[in-house]
Amino acid sequence: MVESSAPTKDIPKKVLVFDLGHYWTKAFFLEVDDSKLKILAKTYLPTSSNDLNITFTQAFFELAKISKMKLWQEEALSFPLIITTELKLPEKIGQMAIKMVETKEALQTLKTVYQEKKGKHNFEIIDLGSKVFDSNLDIQEISGSLIFPSNVIDVENYIGNKRLDSFSLPVERREIELEQAIAKVGWQRLFPFSKTSSNFGCDLLLTGAVFAFSPEDPLTALIVLDNLPESVVTQAWVDLDLITPSLGAFLTVYPELNEFFSQDNFQNDLFKLANFKNLGTFVSLGKPGVIKVDFGYAQLQEVVVEEDQIVLLPVKGDQKVSFKIPFSGKKIQASLEGGELGIVFDGRVKPFRLTSGKLSQEKILHWRESLKKVEAI
Repeated sequence: MVESSAPTKDIPKKVLVFDLGHYWTKAFFLEVDDSKLKILAKTYLPTSSNDLNITFTQAFFELAKISKMKLWQEEALSFPLIITTELKLPEKIGQMAIKMVETKEALQTLKTVYQEKKGKHNFEIIDLGSKVFDSNLDIQEISGSLIFPSNVIDVENYIGNKRLDSFSLPVERREIELEQAIAKVGWQRLFPFSKTSSNFGCDLLLTGAVFAFSPEDPLTALIVLDNLPESVVTQAWVDLDLITPSLGAFLTVYPELNEFFSQDNFQNDLFKLANFKNLGTFVSLGKPGVIKVDFGYAQLQEVVVEEDQIVLLPVKGDQKVSFKIPFSGKKIQASLEGGELGIVFDGRVKPFRLTSGKLSQEKILHWRESLKKVEAI
């Protein structure tokens, strides 16, 4: 929920936003009133490959049932409808929407607003939906990222089946592990990290089912760390509501909504709107190092990060700690805040490549254990 001044008269009190993806549809019923912006109802369902009218109708009535409101009166929608999609929609659905926004445009709008409010350009949205299975994946690297014995044929068969049936969510542990490994490699293919932007203070917003439905934070954290090059600091947020494209579409149609987000506290304002999890801050050293930490004691403390080691400092999300971090032969002074996991330092040499086998499996399990939550400082 975002507290603010009254909205402009051009913004409706309530609005429907539908995100029609290739495989999944996410639908939201949002409310804007004098002092808040909030989600009244949300639903997720598979996108019909035969008839999008079926998907649209089902999502619409699910929202009506959840919100207990009449969303349809006298053969017309009671509230404005915004659709974000990359699909070709039936004419009937297109006519219902006051605006159709391409997913790419919606995400770019959200990114632009974030950059303008925060005054920096190092913000990335990592959208890993079902399209990750359609990307050119390195099967050998996926096999090397698993904690159980596997072969190329097993991985190829799983990916092939997911391309045919992307609606099924992983249930068994082996399926979860496979999808996490595929997400890691898919990230590298779809969103290669740009070294042209500032590597210090980068923010990441992670959206997609592999993040939203991850059973354990260390699994997501390891995907983030594995994709960061050396000498990078990033704070990562996870979109648990899968609302990122819909929120971007809403801001595209009603740019006046920017007034809801304060300049000084934009990040917190935005991430209070929906169920965004502050996973923590990740420091990719790319090599061993000694970090100076100021916990407010008489003397600075030291955190020693050895080669191939991940070290977790349990710092809360509302707490900031000062550090001196060795980057490129220099000591960089920084004030970092924690999160669900805390602040994570990665001493593994980048880039690295794991090969299938017992040694890699033991390494992955050790790194995950290093990311287990401990009591916050």
